[in-house]
Amino acid sequence: MNPPLVSVIMSVYNAEKFLNSAIESITNQTFTDFEFIIIEDCSTDKTLEILKEFKEKDNRIKIIQKEKNEGPKGFIKNLNLGLNMAQGKYVARMDADDISLPERFQKQVLFLENNPEISMVGAQIDFINEKNEIIGEKIGALEHEEIVNKMTSQIQLFHPVIMCRNHQNIKYREKFIYCEDYDLYLNLITQGKKLANINEKLLHYRILESSISRKGDNFVKKLMVEKALYFYKLRKENGQDLYETFNNEEVLEINNFEFKNKIEELFFALEAAIKLNKKEKIVLLVRKIKKHYPKEKIPFKYVLLSSVPLSFFRVLKKLFSW
Repeated sequence: MNPPLVSVIMSVYNAEKFLNSAIESITNQTFTDFEFIIIEDCSTDKTLEILKEFKEKDNRIKIIQKEKNEGPKGFIKNLNLGLNMAQGKYVARMDADDISLPERFQKQVLFLENNPEISMVGAQIDFINEKNEIIGEKIGALEHEEIVNKMTSQIQLFHPVIMCRNHQNIKYREKFIYCEDYDLYLNLITQGKKLANINEKLLHYRILESSISRKGDNFVKKLMVEKALYFYKLRKENGQDLYETFNNEEVLEINNFEFKNKIEELFFALEAAIKLNKKEKIVLLVRKIKKHYPKEKIPFKYVLLSSVPLSFFRVLKKLFSW
């Protein structure tokens, strides 16, 4: 039996509310030559029951049951597990609360077949709410050069709607919790891989307060993005980054006043806080330095920015180009 042309990977946890719609949007694709690898991450609702019902009706569905839920870290592991299992020439992503439009796979496969130089293709998306009402959109650049130019300031490929060639360089780095997709795109760029977007909306992306991407502290997520960007710049300059020695607790615990970060990580976080206009984080970080490194001389700009009102904070930033 020949392997399928496309492997679809989806990680699922407590997704019963929208799972039927998400799965049906895949099984009802106009393109049919695919396997659907679903990693069930120890759900406590009816998710597994729903998956088994679909599997009985469609032998393209493969259910992988995890023994332990590891949260956001486990989500990335699940994606890599799916990649390791994928038999298809192409790999497509899907999330358990989104809806792929019927011709998504057909159009993405055709694009990759006709453009062999492209390693990964995305598409445009609409945002929907819990009632399936369109509440916004996200539009990415189309050509590789424009994607690269814009990627450092704003993400240009949207994770649940990507399709890529199935090769060994497609792997998520598990330390980059909350931005594993962004780090992947930046890695592919530094490897010389070409990226593109189809100029059509091919997925409805559901905005939910309970989504993994919306949980947790916003500064932690943005600081992780800043770390991914920093590593990207290191790779461009030196051909390698510091991932092997990177301890992601330095980012994940940045808000924990009792956690003793390395001093260089605190200064890195301070620069990110200034860039992101997070004055309250500057205050916290200066306090952390004073607590854990009482003999450390804190540069004047950090002390100043931590002590002024927010309105003056923005003026100082602009005035001194901080």
